[in-house]
Amino acid sequence: MVGFFASVSINSKSCRFMSLLVLSSGSITFAPSNSKHSVFKLFKFYKPFDDVNKITKKLIFFNKNLFIDQCFFFVNQLPKNSHISMLELKPGLGVQYVRSAGSSGKMTKLDSRKGIALIILPSGVRKLFSSFSLGYVDRNPQNFNKYWQSNKAGYFSSLGRKSIVRGVARNPVDHPHGGRTKTVNYPMTPWGKTTKFK
Repeated sequence: MVGFFASVSINSKSCRFMSLLVLSSGSITFAPSNSKHSVFKLFKFYKPFDDVNKITKKLIFFNKNLFIDQCFFFVNQLPKNSHISMLELKPGLGVQYVRSAGSSGKMTKLDSRKGIALIILPSGVRKLFSSFSLGYVDRNPQNFNKYWQSNKAGYFSSLGRKSIVRGVARNPVDHPHGGRTKTVNYPMTPWGKTTKFK
């Protein structure tokens, strides 16, 4: 199947880039972006056992200068010992592994008989994946996140993260555990309700 990237947008809830795909069948869908995605770039999507799709052959026959890149792969089509990202554990479950910005994994072994692949995750854990699940080549976008530094006080509060203060460090009017008392109480909410059995 052949299509092109219509746009790239950011999801405000998860802070991830999403690509709008327009396929040759007429369907439109969203997919997680990769560092190789660019607007109006053509891509081809292979089947697990097909070399080249018939539509792709026709397009290349009519226009030899047309450059079509493959951006979506099955795990059995991914290159070994190179950067891969956005992996599914099983087909149809959606992207579950190697999703954070700038991260990548590597496939070390592929067993085509059993249909499994051994992939090293960014944490160093070796995990087995189905060879018919989807994956992306290259790293995830937004790899500049690692260069952000909290150089001043209130850096994370400006991003919307609230600081968490212990109850014993507060005043008695603010929390049941507050004040200069050395008593050990059950865990409570700031409104005096116990959280022991929850």
